[in-house]
Amino acid sequence: MTGAGGVRGLQSAREVARARLSAKRSARAGRAAGVPTRPDPATAPLSPEQEGLWFVEQLGARSGTAGAYAVGKTVRLTGLLDLEMLQQAVDDVIDRHEALRTRIVERRGGPVQLIAGSGDPSLDSRLEVIDLSSQQLDEAVALEQVEKLAAELAATPFPLDRAPMLRVAAFRLSETDHVLQISAHQLICDGQSMMIIIEEVGACYDARVRGRAPALPRLTVHFPDYAHWQAEQLAGELGERQRAYWAEQLADPPAALELPTDRPRPAAQAFAIGRHSVKPVRKLADKLKWFAAGQVCTVPMVMLAALNIVLTRYTGQTDIVVAMPVARRTRELQGAVGMFANTVALRTDTSGNPTVRELLARVRAVCTGAFQNADLSFDAAAATVERAPSDGHKPLFQVMFVPEEPFDDNPEPDTEGLGNRPVHLDHATAVVDLAWVAQLDDIATYVDYNTDLFDEPTIRQFCWHMRHIMEAVVAGPDQHIWDLPMLTEAERAQLA
Repeated sequence: MTGAGGVRGLQSAREVARARLSAKRSARAGRAAGVPTRPDPATAPLSPEQEGLWFVEQLGARSGTAGAYAVGKTVRLTGLLDLEMLQQAVDDVIDRHEALRTRIVERRGGPVQLIAGSGDPSLDSRLEVIDLSSQQLDEAVALEQVEKLAAELAATPFPLDRAPMLRVAAFRLSETDHVLQISAHQLICDGQSMMIIIEEVGACYDARVRGRAPALPRLTVHFPDYAHWQAEQLAGELGERQRAYWAEQLADPPAALELPTDRPRPAAQAFAIGRHSVKPVRKLADKLKWFAAGQVCTVPMVMLAALNIVLTRYTGQTDIVVAMPVARRTRELQGAVGMFANTVALRTDTSGNPTVRELLARVRAVCTGAFQNADLSFDAAAATVERAPSDGHKPLFQVMFVPEEPFDDNPEPDTEGLGNRPVHLDHATAVVDLAWVAQLDDIATYVDYNTDLFDEPTIRQFCWHMRHIMEAVVAGPDQHIWDLPMLTEAERAQLA
């Protein structure tokens, strides 16, 4: 091939920087070190998170409503692309990670992970190439076609009894223009793991086109080792303690949040997703960092407090449950692919019209307890609570808060031969009513929302309210939460 791919030729350097920082933070937060290698290299139990998702998959298969349950990334590549070397790079990464060589089958009435050996001929990692170049489409039309085809691939369920549960497709727009889509089943991959896959495919591709064997650091333990270790840990005192914590924390769960929607909740929801993005606000980010340090808490805690204020003001309810994803990788697993992500339910009492300081103290206590008991899967935590689903609401929470790590200040640049940039092709479904995703370094945010319920102007208004409340929280920590200014200038003018 003329012109080698870059050292990180198949990934956005900024996204890789985020993955590395997230891995470092997760490693620092790891509560248990020294995950041992499991006794049987060919098999492992499912982790609690896997068991929950596997059960959902089985229900969907029996009812004919099975979903794709995929996590993925799409990258546009410019430059000459050697598809044979790309296939070898994908195979290199599959050989490296046991999670990518895993299939799930039922044995003795329960699911188990079966792990194929490196280079096992049963592994079907075929790169799918979709050639659109002969149609000579203009760029906008070509990308629309790619989005349509990519959506079809993303919606295609993965057979759980075949490995790898990984799909790689290259859409060829021209000799020097491709769109690469990599997706994997959530049973064996989370968001951080997808960043690892993209980074390593890039590194292996670069080595291959340069005529060298890939030289990635050796992994000492893998996700199936973690699943085996976690099952043993949760079968004992740790599991008992955490179940007791969540049974108490989630007892007598509150009614669903009655958010102001543009339409009544339909009896049967499609859960289609919309996304509204907000530009960075660096000055506000700096204020939040300074304020959080003075309150002996983290920036996400301050932002969660602000979200609780807005939700309380919207609904009049004071028992607020917001979900938040957490990663639980130990130090030696920070480079491994697997389903390490979990979700915790953060339940905050906003009653009594507390001051900002008082609410922050409540939020800090809630977060500390939840993070210390995050080994138990959300499904297992929710199982400690009896609650009948009603009105189509997701049990326990309808809103998520997703704080994202900042990018590295000096990300590694692409090298000559093959440039890239992310392509945003969103084909997810809305599993909650509203998910607020915020960058911690500059408060660049986006909101994923259920289009069955909301129109974009309503979500835009929500984002303005969040910004005003965050500004008010920083400016007036001794103010009571119902006294904080929240309305926009236009809304104040309407009320004048």
